[in-house]
Amino acid sequence: MIKKVLKVPVAVIQRGSFFLFQRRKKSPYKNYLGLLGGKIESGEDLKSALTREVFEESSLIVKDLHPVGLVSEFFYTKKDIYKVELFIFKATITKEEIIANDKEGDLIWVDSSEFELLREEFIPTDWLIVKRMLDGDFSNFEIKVFENNYRYSVISSY
Repeated sequence: MIKKVLKVPVAVIQRGSFFLFQRRKKSPYKNYLGLLGGKIESGEDLKSALTREVFEESSLIVKDLHPVGLVSEFFYTKKDIYKVELFIFKATITKEEIIANDKEGDLIWVDSSEFELLREEFIPTDWLIVKRMLDGDFSNFEIKVFENNYRYSVISSY
């Protein structure tokens, strides 16, 4: 039985062949590379929440948010199942300078040519989102992720 459903807007920020990721400092996904985004606060819509989260995590101001799709992530722990609905947006940033939030994580531009080589360093779902975009076949999808000793692995995606 699903214990909780979270709605989370996520930004795919691309500059040329580079994508912006954050090496997370907090659990879950501590030390993994992930896309920027986060939880919606009371009274916020998806775009407002995403704009706030990206700014908090990077000092960047996003504009031209374009919805790409929805990813439903089912996160299996030893005790529970959580569903996270990831609302994916392509985003443009308004400035070059990045000032990472030290509490959240360090920001890293990853070249698409290195993307496959670094697969084990990414949050599995975020890796699949960008991979599908690079392959030109992004569509809404579901993914099942299994947590084992704080390591995360995809057990299926469709």
